[in-house]
Amino acid sequence: MKENKTDIEKVSISEVFKDNLKIFVWVFVLWLIFFIGTVWIGNDLSFDLFNPSMKLTDLGTFGDSFNVLTSLFTGLAFAGVIISIILQTQELKATREELQGQKEALVEQQREMEVQSFDNKFFQMLNSYNLSMNNVKMGKTREGSQVYEELERNFKGMILQEATELLSFQNIFNKFSKRYNFLMKFNFINLYQILKFVDSNKNDSIVKKDYTNILRAQLSKSKLVLLYFNAIGIIESNGKEYKELIEKYSFFEHLNYQDLFNYKNAEISSRIQVYVDELLVQYDKKAFGKNTQLIEKWEELKAKSNTLHIE
Repeated sequence: MKENKTDIEKVSISEVFKDNLKIFVWVFVLWLIFFIGTVWIGNDLSFDLFNPSMKLTDLGTFGDSFNVLTSLFTGLAFAGVIISIILQTQELKATREELQGQKEALVEQQREMEVQSFDNKFFQMLNSYNLSMNNVKMGKTREGSQVYEELERNFKGMILQEATELLSFQNIFNKFSKRYNFLMKFNFINLYQILKFVDSNKNDSIVKKDYTNILRAQLSKSKLVLLYFNAIGIIESNGKEYKELIEKYSFFEHLNYQDLFNYKNAEISSRIQVYVDELLVQYDKKAFGKNTQLIEKWEELKAKSNTLHIE
């Protein structure tokens, strides 16, 4: 900032010097014209004004010379007016530049105030979210993060139970959501509201990804796993925008693939994995950010899907 300020001062000084130099040249030229005119008139006056023998015709010559001198002074006066206009123009230009600088400073100040206001509201919403999550209870023994760990186990258990009847994921999710409706909505609606608040901000000074990263960091492993299933499950009930926000801000960048289906033992987990893979390809690859594990799995499943379509 100091270097920029110094550069601006140097430019301003240079411009002032150039403007003053122009004025100096104009004044010098006008003075030179005045000097030459005076000498010329002085040489042209070859008579003595107070000579009693001077003829009337000589007075006429004197009058003509005086008229020339008068014109010269009139020209100098006009030049003075021009110089005055030039100086006023420079003052107006400097005033405009100063006002422009003040305007830019006010705009920057307004942006900073908007960022500060956004920060305050964001962290208030985040604190409220964390407080409500810590106070949530399930039965008499589970509260806070334990509730969503239990919900994760219950959902995977329901997948295993319903998988024997070959139910679709959507049917399984609807049954689970109906049973645990309050606990699911309580978490994910609050989460969505914060995401929506960040995404809808129009201030260019705010790096939205930084804030969504902070929000994502508040989610436990179990909440991320449930979010993975929930974002697809609610699409049929106008939840498409939720999924798009998750993809836009790479919410699954730190999600472990195995965490999505790990349950008791490998044989049981593999049955859950079928549903996990079914959902994986429904996400845009952006949802996984720089998570190479999920990206490679996504590309593998996409390639298989394309091969089946060709066949």
